Amino acid sequence: MSATLFPLTAPLSIGEVLDAGFRLFRATVLACLPFATFAVIAGQLPGIYSVSQGRPPGSFTPGDLPWVAVNVASALLTVALVGAIFVQQHRVAAGASRSMRVALAMALRRVAVAVGLVLLLAFGLAVVGALATMLSRVLGTAWVVMVLAPLLAWAGVSVLFAWPAVLVEGSSIRSALRSSLALVSGNRLRTALILLVALAAVLALYSIAVIVGIVIATLLGSADLAFVTAVTNVLLVVLGAFGVPFYTALILAAYEDLKVRRQGSDLERRIENLGAS
Repeated sequence: MSATLFPLTAPLSIGEVLDAGFRLFRATVLACLPFATFAVIAGQLPGIYSVSQGRPPGSFTPGDLPWVAVNVASALLTVALVGAIFVQQHRVAAGASRSMRVALAMALRRVAVAVGLVLLLAFGLAVVGALATMLSRVLGTAWVVMVLAPLLAWAGVSVLFAWPAVLVEGSSIRSALRSSLALVSGNRLRTALILLVALAAVLALYSIAVIVGIVIATLLGSADLAFVTAVTNVLLVVLGAFGVPFYTALILAAYEDLKVRRQGSDLERRIENLGAS
């Protein structure tokens, strides 16, 4: 990869965006591997805590303050570490230093805004979930899923690029959401296609991890569900350590491509306005 992949000088095709994302991932995977590994582990802390207490993962006992503390710490660590991956990859693509300390420091300065964005989106999902529950009693679950799934996909693509806007550009929540909506306007379908291709690749890797976990447990002569789960979780951590920076690299490549396209559209409108005047 060139030392200065970003900013792009021209819009990219879908294949070129995928290629740029892969090249960015390949150039930064080692520099982001510690962040990604700890991010995946941080995301599993609530499940680890529940299992250590003899409860199924995700279970909650009212008044269990340690459970709440573990979940809060897990969320904060995950947001900060994934933010550091975004910052590190963007800095490397722009030809800056690969200092992990600098990337983490920049991410930590913006973590409060990123957490605010998480809470806002989580509140939106909670409202949608409550609405879906009410509608399912009237229309049935199947109809609600058929209606809401496309809407959630549309909304997800629309706000996705608020993340790099906050973590890389240092934008406020409002500015980042407005920027994301403006960037994907007229490009939602091609953006969704790019993300679906990457998601399919990541899901394929995770499916392989589950299969390999079962095979390893069988070869070791153990059919115990707990053992199979433990082996699979270890493999998922390993794959997640590579999968997270792969997906963030693709998001950054798509983000930079959309910025170039947006700038081109703005320039065309200015030229048209000048001609009209």
